[in-house]
Amino acid sequence: MLNKSGSFLWLQHKGGRTKLDELLLLSPHREERVRALQRFVDFLGPTAPDFSALLRKAVECALSDEEVAELFAERASGIARCSHTPLWHSIPIR
Repeated sequence: MLNKSGSFLWLQHKGGRTKLDELLLLSPHREERVRALQRFVDFLGPTAPDFSALLRKAVECALSDEEVAELFAERASGIARCSHTPLWHSIPIR
């Protein structure tokens, strides 16, 4: 069961509840959508592609399914890149 509390969506289940704030990327409400997108971009970190145009668009209108899918794909590929690169490959040797 989903319910809205504050600016988050929660999934109620037997073990408790889980925050689904990433679904707010699809929100028709500008404040929720922009806040969720900013949190998502911050999570991706400084090495992610520049999503500033998407942030500007989120202020004007709702994001398309394709745009949100692009964000999730970037998160998945970023995590995959990190998980397949051993830590010692990123440490400079002098």
